[in-house]
Amino acid sequence: MSGTELYKAIKEKSGIPGSRLPRALTKYDTDVYYWIGYITAFYQWWSNRSFKSIVGAIRNEDYMRMYPALHTASEERAAEAINDLVIKRMQASRLQEYRKRMGYTQAMLAEKSGVNLRTLQQYEIGDKDIKKASASSVIALAKTLLCEPDDLL
Repeated sequence: MSGTELYKAIKEKSGIPGSRLPRALTKYDTDVYYWIGYITAFYQWWSNRSFKSIVGAIRNEDYMRMYPALHTASEERAAEAINDLVIKRMQASRLQEYRKRMGYTQAMLAEKSGVNLRTLQQYEIGDKDIKKASASSVIALAKTLLCEPDDLL
């Protein structure tokens, strides 16, 4: 879809009456990189999130993993999947917020709590779900961060 076609599609989906637009002169390939740009722009419009917050939550590898299943799905379905990941990552960052409030680096928190550094990093970026962590790990992190285990979950 060209920029002109994208503009027309957004106007139609928004219920804004169309105006006569010139026919697109360029046909773009719909490869993975085109889809990433297109769906990121659509998601930004759909979610009303800033590009900065989107780029901070979703990595290129995430889009690459989503592409096979979602590039033929509707834009809304892809946006919902992206939104699920953004929400998951935002929740995962609660651990990071508590860590930063205490002035700890990841290495310091890992050492003080006894939780493996790599595991801690994966919890912070949402690659591992802290809700599935062992109770002893969550309790150790909460004690070290002077909060309740529920605050991290």
